[in-house]
Amino acid sequence: TLTDVTSEEATKEAVKAVEAKLDADEGIDILIPNAGYSTAIAKGLDIKAEDFLFHWKVNALGNIITFQKFYPLMKKAKTKQVFFTSTISASISGYVPGTISSPYGSAKAALNHLVRDLNGELNNEGFKFVAYHPGFVATETANIVVRKTFPDLGEKSLTEIGAIEVEASVKGIKENIICLLYT
Repeated sequence: TLTDVTSEEATKEAVKAVEAKLDADEGIDILIPNAGYSTAIAKGLDIKAEDFLFHWKVNALGNIITFQKFYPLMKKAKTKQVFFTSTISASISGYVPGTISSPYGSAKAALNHLVRDLNGELNNEGFKFVAYHPGFVATETANIVVRKTFPDLGEKSLTEIGAIEVEASVKGIKENIICLLYT
């Protein structure tokens, strides 16, 4: 398990752990870098530089480091698909008024741009890259962000305001994103 995507050493250890389970000529077909972090909930004028930098380090750079370290294993595979977890908060056209998560959204927007670049850069090697929005998912982080952004919600649960459970998100990703590339 990779618990610190900002550490190149930890990422290398995760790669070694996967390699140990494979034959020498085997690779991995699918990689899902899923790093996400969002705690700096403030208006743009109030956000501290260190909060911005840490969000970018985890949400953009951490995901790219993960791919970079797994790249040699992926090159060995026939199907080379990388699914980066993004967010609607990273979309200029999908902006949700009232949200105050600039460090998170902008870092994921940077990740989206990197995904686009990787598609062009590695397309001739057979790689396919996708940045996807997993939906409004009822996670601890989402709960913190929603409560800080919309304090008038009271005791309502995230599912009461439209969030889906983690299991439903995973099922949707498998059925609607990953499986589509195999058909």
